[in-house]
This record gives sequence, structure tokens and C-alpha cells, in this order.
Amino acid sequence: MAEQQSQATAFLIEHGDGVTKKRNMILPLQAVRAIACLMIFAYHGIGPKINFAGVWGVSVFFVLSGFVLVYSYWDRPTSNPTIKGAAAFSWSKIKRLFPLHVIMLIVGLIRELLQQQNSISNYVMKLGLTIPLLQTWFPVGYQALNSVDWYLSVTLVLYFAFPFILSSLKKKTPNKKDVLVIIASIYFVQISIGALFYYLLPYVDIKWIVYCFPLYRLGDFTIGCLLGYLFTVNPDSLSLLKKNSSLTEWTFVLLTIISWAVHYFTNETLKWFTYTCLFLPFSAGLILIFAKGEGSVSKLITNRATLFLAGISSYFFLIHRQMLYYVQAGMKLLFHIEINTHLHLVIFLIISFVLTLLAAVIYQMIENRLRMKKC
Repeated sequence: MAEQQSQATAFLIEHGDGVTKKRNMILPLQAVRAIACLMIFAYHGIGPKINFAGVWGVSVFFVLSGFVLVYSYWDRPTSNPTIKGAAAFSWSKIKRLFPLHVIMLIVGLIRELLQQQNSISNYVMKLGLTIPLLQTWFPVGYQALNSVDWYLSVTLVLYFAFPFILSSLKKKTPNKKDVLVIIASIYFVQISIGALFYYLLPYVDIKWIVYCFPLYRLGDFTIGCLLGYLFTVNPDSLSLLKKNSSLTEWTFVLLTIISWAVHYFTNETLKWFTYTCLFLPFSAGLILIFAKGEGSVSKLITNRATLFLAGISSYFFLIHRQMLYYVQAGMKLLFHIEINTHLHLVIFLIISFVLTLLAAVIYQMIENRLRMKKC
């Protein structure tokens, strides 16, 4: 019996379902997650004029994922990671979203078929890449059918890498100086790769490289892991967290807004930098500051509304893009309304948001009901 329990424990550890007590959730970071989700929704609803909102939101998501994973799994017993174990861990984190991923692909496919946008062979290619979440490894079709599921494709790779990152941090336990050097090095490499592809390989889709390519976004994720390590293991070593919390939070909010303005006024020739590297330092700093969560901004944004949205954000994220498409088409078909005035835009956004929220809640309820039946 003891041997069976040991094997079961090892299985749980390897698959990411640790058996030790979980750390408490950092509520201000949940609020930040909700705000990032809202910014991405706003970008897709309003359009390229606020492109910075979507790019910033994605940057926050990747850094936050690494940070929270290290914070959550640090105290859990771990074994030496294997490729099989890492793949199992990655799938365990993704599998609950996979049915919704497929549903939204079908919804997107129906929309495109009705609009007769592509040939049958093109749809077969898109489905062949997107169903198994392989689309971001290729420069064509990485934002196909349900355009936001490229994020899930990248996340699958990041979750696979996480057991190796966590194991390395636990074995080497780098000090603060070493961690900061590694972070700076990763950032320098990302800038160099973006510049290299843009200036020396202009025929390559630069957005694919610096925004959607999994190995490139591994940099954001790893920086999040490293910050999560510092915060979890030795938060007293971070002088940034010793300063006046409210003043520091407001400072980073202001810096974030300035970064949005820089992105807004920067032309296309610098998109190799603005799609990822511009926001990365501010996203990382913002997450580290709000992890402490003692300032007035943290208190302001951490409320029932943001925590509720954060709890369904993964469903909301996968649903919202198609909902925006269908609401826009419905307004045009049923009411002959083109979204060409501010009033129409506000109505469009409100309807889309409410319906997306409702769809996410219903899906979560169905998922919970099915999970309870299995138990």
C-alpha cells in the first residue's frame, strides 16, 4: 500500500497536481489579469487605433504566467523533469480549455464559410495546424479561424518548458544579482533577434517572430519565472518592494501609460521592438509591484468585478473574438447598423462584452457540472 501511495504521489508531482498545500492566490495579480483581458477585448473591438492595448495585455499574460507558476509550485515536491513528464504537465494545464478551443474553431470556420473567404484546401490546412495548436510554428496561418488561439499554442510550449525552468532554479538557487543578469541577457537577446530579422531578413513576417513565435515568447515567460522566484524565495532582497507602495504603484502605472503612448506614436518601422520589447520591462515591473499588493492602486483595482472576470478570463479570452465578429454582423444584418459612430461603437462593445461574459459563465457552469459527474 505504501508503495502504491508513493507511485501515486510521484505521478501527481510529475503531472503538475502537487499534493502539498497551495499558496494563497495573489488577488491584485488576478485584478491585473482581468485588466489585461479587458484591454485585449477593447483592442479587438475598437481596432488598430488602440493596438497598444492588445500588445500590452498579451505581454502581461506571458510574464504573469511565469510569475504565478513559480509562486504556486515552488514549495511542491519535484523530481527531475523528463520530456514525457513536461508534456504531461503542459497538457494538464491546457486540457480544460481544449474543448472550448475546438468549439471556437468551429464557430470561426462557420463564419468564414458564410463569408466564402478561402478555398476548402485552405480551411483544411488551417484546421490541421490549429486543432493540435501547432500554428505558431509556421509563418502562415498563425492567426487563423479563431485568431486569439495562437496564444494557447504558445502557452502549450511555455508550460512544457516550465518543469525544466523550475528544476533549474531549485538546483542552482541563483542570487538576486545573477537573476537580474539573466533577465537583462534575455531582454538583450530578444531585442537582438527582433532587429536581426527586421533589418537582415525583411522577407520574414516580423510580427510572427516577435509576437507569436513560441521560442521568442519563452523570453517573456522566463523573465516572469525569474521574478516569481525572487518574490517567492527572497522578497526582502528586492529594494523596489521596500519603497512606498502607493507611490511605486502609481509610478509604474504612469510608466505603463507612457509606454502605450510611445507605441501609439511609433511608426511601423519599429514594430520589431514595440510588439514585445517595449512593454516587457513595464509588464515585469508592474507584476512585481502588484504582487506585493499593499498600495492604493492595488486596493482600487482589486474588487469583486475584476476578481470575477479574472476567474473566467481564459474562457472569456477564447470566446470574445468570435463574439465580436458575430455581434458586428448581427447589427448590420438585423438593424442595418454600421459601426461608424461613437454611439454605435459603444453599443457594439457593450453588447459584445455582455454576451461574451454570459457565454463564458455558461461554459464554466457546464464544465463544472461535467467535472462533478466524472467525480
